[in-house]
Amino acid sequence: MAMYLALLALLLTTASLLSARELFSKRVGSRIVNGQEIDIALVPWQVALLKLDRPHCGGSIYSANIVITAAHCIDDKTVRHYSVRAGSSNAYEGGQFIAVDSIRLHEHFSRKTLENDIAVVRLAEPLELGTLVQPIRLATQSPPNEAPAHVSDLDFTGFEFPEYIMEMDLKIVGYEQCKKYYKARLLFKDMICAFEGSKGAYGRDSGGPLLSNGELDGIVSWVSDRTKPNDPGVYANVAYFHDWLLKTIESLETNLTHI
Repeated sequence: MAMYLALLALLLTTASLLSARELFSKRVGSRIVNGQEIDIALVPWQVALLKLDRPHCGGSIYSANIVITAAHCIDDKTVRHYSVRAGSSNAYEGGQFIAVDSIRLHEHFSRKTLENDIAVVRLAEPLELGTLVQPIRLATQSPPNEAPAHVSDLDFTGFEFPEYIMEMDLKIVGYEQCKKYYKARLLFKDMICAFEGSKGAYGRDSGGPLLSNGELDGIVSWVSDRTKPNDPGVYANVAYFHDWLLKTIESLETNLTHI
């Protein structure tokens, strides 16, 4: 009997661990569905973060030297493996292609819970700012519940090279309301949510921008592993990290060697 109970406990523990791994592997990142095609000229702060020259995540331009993305996008400690493409609707070609020379993940980022899922990337050379390459302002306050917002994605999951960026209109979901969709242990104060009915974001635009009122309010972080269309997408709350971002950016820009 004792052996049976021990075996049962082992099986339950193993199943629990597998379930947890499955949950977090499924919910990292997202890809826009039911969105609309737009040109980079409408979202000139949007960039593609490349890994080994292949599209890997999205990102947002803060300045000519700095891009903001999700910490979970940085899954390789070799900085030279990363680069950025800006000013192009195609993640594979065109625009400005620039190597990365430094990356700072939030010091309390957790790959298990995706708390503090934010990172700052410094480029090896400054971007040439212009019509198709522009910085975006950082939000200083969290957007109110039901505020209009939109998220954009270079939509590089297909086999063909896309010629447009995908964008989707959303509404902000307040923290208390969002907790009704997700268990409290999965949602933290540094996260905000957004969704719009049957429209969702599943798959691959991790690190991309969520905007409201012309400001960067969120960084695409994760969605429900259940892929239910009424479950909001979850984003790193830029206003929550505002002070950390400014401090980190100042540190990186102070040490720039290419200016």
